[in-house]
Amino acid sequence: MTIRPTATWEMPRALVEAAITLLTEHGPSALQSKRVAAACGASTMVIYTHFGGMKQLIAAVAAEGHRRFAEQLHTIGVSDDPVADLMIAGRLRYRFAAANPHLQDLMAGIAGPPETVPPVRNWLDPDADPEVPEPQDATWLHLVDAATRAIDAGRFRPADPRGVAAEFWSSQRGFLQLLRAGHFGPAEHAEQSVLIPMGFHLLLGLGDTLERIEESRRRSDERLGEHIPTD
Repeated sequence: MTIRPTATWEMPRALVEAAITLLTEHGPSALQSKRVAAACGASTMVIYTHFGGMKQLIAAVAAEGHRRFAEQLHTIGVSDDPVADLMIAGRLRYRFAAANPHLQDLMAGIAGPPETVPPVRNWLDPDADPEVPEPQDATWLHLVDAATRAIDAGRFRPADPRGVAAEFWSSQRGFLQLLRAGHFGPAEHAEQSVLIPMGFHLLLGLGDTLERIEESRRRSDERLGEHIPTD
């Protein structure tokens, strides 16, 4: 695998793409400066020139993963059914993780140097939101927006939308980690046997009705059918 940039300004992008390809094909142990640089037909010095070191390059790889997932959310967009939007966010995350398991681990801080994980902040505190959101903020802000609209529409009981978003975020993260550890058997069955029923139970607990949830599920199926991301 060789990614040869055609201009100097393309090298940072080429290094990130090379690192993602190595990560995808060989796992996190392949994220070595010599291997990444060789994949771009260059010496290891280019990594230090453009990123300052491997830790910063790995952080850029994680940020690119967040950007790609944010792009998927943006492509499907939002609708007048906030519950369907919440369902889609969870199912998209599952599909992204299934297609990019090592990249998802890196994005979640499960793999890679601790220094590559973005600084922790209290998501329940609106004052802690950054003035300029980063790609890794996209999922969280999407969930908060959908939860707010679901509460305003009477689909959920009155509650702190950030708390509701945190419940969805926690269930998604926990599901993905257990799935990656092999606790749910074949991944192709996990979406139907665990993720979707878990979502139904959470929605019912928040005050929605089974009839409305089923309708939102139908709408989410239709919208996902129109946009089928593969990575």
